[in-house]
Parts: sequence; structure tokens; C-alpha cells
Amino acid sequence: MGWHNGGPAHTLGINLSEAYRVRGEGTAFIHQAGVAPVNTVFDANVHGGPNSQAIAVIPGRRYEFYAWLNTHRCTAHVIIVWYNSAGAWVSESGANSVSFGSEVRSLADMCISHGFATAPIGAAQAIILVRAVTNGQADPYVFFSRCYLGEAGAGQTEVSPWTPGRGISQITQANANAVIANAAIGSTHIANAAIGTAHIANAAIGTAHISALDADVITAGTLRAGIIDVQRLVGQSFNFNTVGTHLYTVPDGWTTIVINVRGGGGGGGGGATAGDGEGGLLIFSGGNGGNGGMFRATFTVSPGQVISITVGGGGAGGGKAANGTPGGASSFTINGQTFVAGGGGGGGGAGGSNGAHGAGGGTGGTGLGSVGGSGGSGLEGGSPGQQGSATIENYQANGIVSRPEWERLMTHMNQRLSAWGTWP
Repeated sequence: MGWHNGGPAHTLGINLSEAYRVRGEGTAFIHQAGVAPVNTVFDANVHGGPNSQAIAVIPGRRYEFYAWLNTHRCTAHVIIVWYNSAGAWVSESGANSVSFGSEVRSLADMCISHGFATAPIGAAQAIILVRAVTNGQADPYVFFSRCYLGEAGAGQTEVSPWTPGRGISQITQANANAVIANAAIGSTHIANAAIGTAHIANAAIGTAHISALDADVITAGTLRAGIIDVQRLVGQSFNFNTVGTHLYTVPDGWTTIVINVRGGGGGGGGGATAGDGEGGLLIFSGGNGGNGGMFRATFTVSPGQVISITVGGGGAGGGKAANGTPGGASSFTINGQTFVAGGGGGGGGAGGSNGAHGAGGGTGGTGLGSVGGSGGSGLEGGSPGQQGSATIENYQANGIVSRPEWERLMTHMNQRLSAWGTWP
């Protein structure tokens, strides 16, 4: 960063003498020769004409600025000068004034002038300058070091630590690759705990951000058994296992879901006995209850949308020679439509022969829902059917594979990793 003097004729230099130099880093100075009228202003700035070393700023953003100063026979302070994109002056923002004279051999011999300011409307660039104000005495000097201009936090009140500049005012798309090399950010800069679920939400990284997995970045020891979690790769799921009606609100960030409902299984029929006519006893079994139906589909949704879900109960088992009762249907209502997975039929009670098995789930049924109860034998009653269930999954329709396929692939990979110990 090159410094230039402005205002009445005066001298700008560095390291006036060993008595006025911060050891290890050097000290710049400005000097007004002779006696100037009181409140005469002379500056050291980076104006560079036309603003060639100005720093890009954004209107409404908050900035901090400071410099370490030592003054002789004058006062001094730091100023930000704001310019628009064409280089025209917009306004100025000043810091506290310093009046402190001594030799300058360390920072302990200097005082800090600092301030915080919000970039005004129309500002596109800024410079920092050291401004001296005379008090009528002859030969005023200002010695300065460690000038700083940068963006500040919303509630920041203490200045940021100073570090040597590198001649780059900001990182842009054009210079990013040169500024941030692969080796520049390593484990010493970013600890494992620094990036967690609070910083990266599940929905923040999608297929549009990660187009491929580069095998070159997976090294021995970095991939181990159990580290691959299907929930994080595919999304979250919510299960409804209580009989009755539930209302579910679509969370923020969800646009596509898969809903899977299963009807309750039918209850088994009761068994029976009968004489064989020769003093013996015949034993007859009741029929098994039918499996509940299953319905599964993908839907486009919006955050805040409410979905009604009903979980059907399992059918009751029949008493001696009595039929089992059907399982309850499970259903959901979305976008004004209701979809049903029927309950399984009840098993038939035994009479003079074994009872008939119950039918599979009705509307929407595939027979893949909840399992029906077993029929009783002889004097036994039938067992009840399993209750229904429902699941909602966050699954993007443009994903690479379906959730079941992810589960199969990830289970296989974790098994392989368990065998290997580490990758590969």
C-alpha cells in the first residue's frame, strides 16, 4: 500500500531516525515545515489518483479503521474517505484525535486512533488517511504505523488485531485460486468441531452443490466403517406408529416427499373341535387374518403445508369358531386428495372344517402392509393382526437413487469397510 501526502506542501517519509522508528516494522511520518496557521490540515493517504488503491466497500456495511499515532506540536486522527464507483467524493468518517509526543521506539510510545462507520449510500470504495491538524507551533510531525481498514461485526466495539497487509484488498472470483491454494486451509485452520450440524443444515448441501465424488480426496484412514449415514445422504424420515389421526406440517427446505402407509392386518379366526363319531375329537383351525394393504407415492410439497395421516389398528382375533375382525385402513390426505391402504380381512372361524383365510388389504392394497393375525386351533381364539403404520421421507425427486437403493448400497459399503478396517 503506497502512501501519498495531501494538503499544504509537506514531507512524507519513513524512519526519520532511530529515535522515531518502531523496532522491527518501521514508522512513517508527515512533517509540515515552519509555522502554519492554527487548524491547518495536512494528510498522508492512499488516494493514489484516481483512487488506484482504494478498497471496495458495500453501502450499509459497517467498517472499522485505526492507526497507531505519535504527534509533535499538533494533533492527529484517522479518517475514512468514501467515494462512489466513478471516484467522486461521497463523505468522510473520522476517529478520535490523538495528542501524544515522545520518542518512538515501540508501540508503547504511540496511541491508537480508531473508529467504526457505516458505508453511506452511493459508496463503492474508500481510503484510509492520517490527518494532522496544526496548533500554531513550528515544525509539526505525526508518526504513524499499523493502519487498518476492514469490515466490522454488527455489535463490534473493540478493534480487530492488526496483521501485515499483502497488497490484496479483497478476494474476488478472478484472484481466488491464486489467493487460496489447496494447502492454505488445513486441519490447523479448521478443526473438526468447527463445522457441525448447526452450521451446515441437511438441506444446505444438495446434488447441485456436489456433482461427483472425487476418489482422489479419499485417503487411507479417512473413511471407516459406520461413517456413512443414510439419513445424511438421503434425508430425514418421520414414522407414525400410533393408531389414530395425525397432522404433519412440512418443514422448511422440503419440496419433495415420499409417503408410505400400511393398513392394519386382519385378526385371525377362532378354532373349533368336533367329535369324529367314534369317540375321538377332530380339531379345526381358524383362518389367518389377511395382510393390510400398502400405498406409496411421491409428492411435491411446500414448507408449511399440512398433511393429514390416519393409522389403522389391527383386527381383533375371533373367539372359538368366530371370525376375526378386519384391520383398520390407513390413509393420508394431501393436496385435497385422500389415498387409502385398506386393512386386511379377518380370518374365518372354524366350523366343521378349517376356517378360510382373510383377504389382503382392500383399496390400494398390495398385501405388503401389516401382517394379519394367525388363526386359532381347536379351542383357541385367533390372534390379533398388527396395527398399521405411516412414514414420510424427505426425498428429492431428482436424486441419484431412491432411498431403498441408498440403504442397500450404504449397508453393503459399510459391510465392506468393516471387513477392510479402513479405506481401501
